[in-house]
Amino acid sequence: MEFKFNPNAFQLPANSPTQITVSNVGVAPHNFSIKELGISVNVLAGQTQPITINAARGTYVYYCNLPGHRLAGMFGTLTVP
Repeated sequence: MEFKFNPNAFQLPANSPTQITVSNVGVAPHNFSIKELGISVNVLAGQTQPITINAARGTYVYYCNLPGHRLAGMFGTLTVP
């Protein structure tokens, strides 16, 4: 489970600031990024980070931007209906 997001898909309401919490239960440092929304947050092993997302309707890919992590399967989909 080191190189996966759980869940690997979730929904948030459109145009409404919503706080999520990203937890890193692995042993390596990771990151939570959504390029289109200008989000990039590092999360060290064993830590959590709150992130506020305010997005227009659409589908966004979130991923770990550390080298090799996205390629290893560390990405998911945010849907904003």
